[in-house]
Amino acid sequence: MLPAPPANPWPLEASHPNGLPAGQAANKIFMSLCEIRLVSVSLMITIKFFAMLKNKVGRDEAAISIPGQITLMELKVLLKKEFPSIREFIDKSIMISVNQEFAASGTVIKDGDEVALLPPFSGG
Repeated sequence: MLPAPPANPWPLEASHPNGLPAGQAANKIFMSLCEIRLVSVSLMITIKFFAMLKNKVGRDEAAISIPGQITLMELKVLLKKEFPSIREFIDKSIMISVNQEFAASGTVIKDGDEVALLPPFSGG
């Protein structure tokens, strides 16, 4: 025989310690948790374009949303979709810095980071 389920600490006719009826209290807590989850999903970063990349994109910087902390390799996929005019340069000929330091493919991009796209340059 199965044991009896535990008693509900706040039966429907009772009220939660904060004064709300039990169902409303549970709903309020659930909604608060959902709001916290939604707020933390999307992060903002700044992309800076230099030289011919700036000309191809038509601006010198853009703020974009990323779906959480991602690697530089994952960011490159997003950049190709977001900025198709520079797609051909993303994988082969540009250097990328994150917060003014050159970045490797495994570098993690976080909320508020500044990512600079630098085309090849020459001279001395």
